Amino acid sequence: MHIDRDFGKFLRRKRIKAGVTQKSLAAKLGYHPQYIHNWEAGKASTPVSAIPMIAKLLGIHMDEIIIKLLELYKKRLHQTLK
Repeated sequence: MHIDRDFGKFLRRKRIKAGVTQKSLAAKLGYHPQYIHNWEAGKASTPVSAIPMIAKLLGIHMDEIIIKLLELYKKRLHQTLK
């Protein structure tokens, strides 16, 4: 289980659903588009400091993001304990 990759897939789905491009999201966040690509591909962790703005720009609630992260960490913990 790779949390960054799975969380990146989650963000990608939400971004596409919101009709936002990587380029426009990057511009609004003040990042290079390659950073957005790397987050979505699981090659880099999404900075915690960027998550509230990402939620706002994609029109999703912070609760949804927190729940998703908790689910991913719970899965990883269960796999680790096996």
